[in-house]
Amino acid sequence: MYNTNTKIKSILFASLIAAMILPFSSMNYAEAQLEEANGMDKTNEIVQHKKLIDEEVVVITNLWENINSLTNQLEESKTDSTGISRQEVQQLETALEESKTKFDDLVIKRNQENNIPDAQIEKMKSLKGDFVEKLLASDLLEYVTGAGIDLQTKEIQVGLDNTKLNTETAVAISKQIGELMPKDAKWHYVLDERVVAEICNQDICTPTIGGNHINIDGSDCSVSFKARIGSTYGFVTSGHCADSDVGKTVWNANTAAIGTVHSETRYWGTDCDCAFVDDSVSTNPRVWDGVQLTLTGYTSTTNQQNDIIFKSGYAGGVDIGIVSAIGVTNFSLPWGYTDELVKATYSSTGGDSGGTIYVGTSLYGVHFGNAWGYALYSPVDETISVLGVTPVF
Repeated sequence: MYNTNTKIKSILFASLIAAMILPFSSMNYAEAQLEEANGMDKTNEIVQHKKLIDEEVVVITNLWENINSLTNQLEESKTDSTGISRQEVQQLETALEESKTKFDDLVIKRNQENNIPDAQIEKMKSLKGDFVEKLLASDLLEYVTGAGIDLQTKEIQVGLDNTKLNTETAVAISKQIGELMPKDAKWHYVLDERVVAEICNQDICTPTIGGNHINIDGSDCSVSFKARIGSTYGFVTSGHCADSDVGKTVWNANTAAIGTVHSETRYWGTDCDCAFVDDSVSTNPRVWDGVQLTLTGYTSTTNQQNDIIFKSGYAGGVDIGIVSAIGVTNFSLPWGYTDELVKATYSSTGGDSGGTIYVGTSLYGVHFGNAWGYALYSPVDETISVLGVTPVF
């Protein structure tokens, strides 16, 4: 579940050894106790919780980068003409193994934390679905950015648009929201931003540093994973990249035609932001993130709770985050909404849409976009269900 990344700069050997003495045992796993009252504004509590998560991610990222740098140092030592000593090589090898063990332990601890049982998730999704149905028929939709199952509070979290509401006006809207919410639903709201889909259609986009780069009708996006529909082979990217362009030509970074948009879906009641491209030219079923990362399987949504995950996109490269909510309905006005998304804390930028979400060699999903310090992606099981694809590993 660790991988080398050649874009990380080498650092001094002494610094690498010293970096192993991080306070891992005292890491705060963000067990913040949030208020229990229904329909309350938990913006501040969620923000504080996110700060704790961010601190955790910093420690995890430092360790991950140490692993990458130590690996690079060991590779360089094999061809080092200055003759690095065997003792120094052994120190590097020991530090690398210790780092890998600590990283795996942290991932296992995080990935086993605080998970909600499947039956409870299904009940909460049903309650949220009832709320969304009433919301769509109301005049409150313009104020709502989304709704999902918050893994920290184990409540339905409703996002209210902070460009239209402030702390005072949100109270009045929340009372109206409460009238739409099922009576047995536990819920809270946060002042939030709408997620921005991250295609890049400018003349100059961020330099390519990770993820396979594709272009559909002027929009730059990323490849997620190799797949097939029956005997038709291709790959999956985000639905808003295809943008209803079924039959349109898809180009690679070298402006060579590689296939056509076979099917796409996004917004208005769909359960994934995803599209299948029939690639007329065979491509390697791997993800580029500085090395060739081979995917060997996938993880279902309910098993992604609280997980440490990786994002690989062509523009933003590789980043680490933690899953914070599942079953998220995202409202992207004026177009509509996308359901069953997953919320996480990794960063991304324009051109990353369609990028791969993964842990180790396990596929997790397809990147959608981000806002206000969090990101959304379509989980792979929803992608398989909606598009009818079979991942090719």
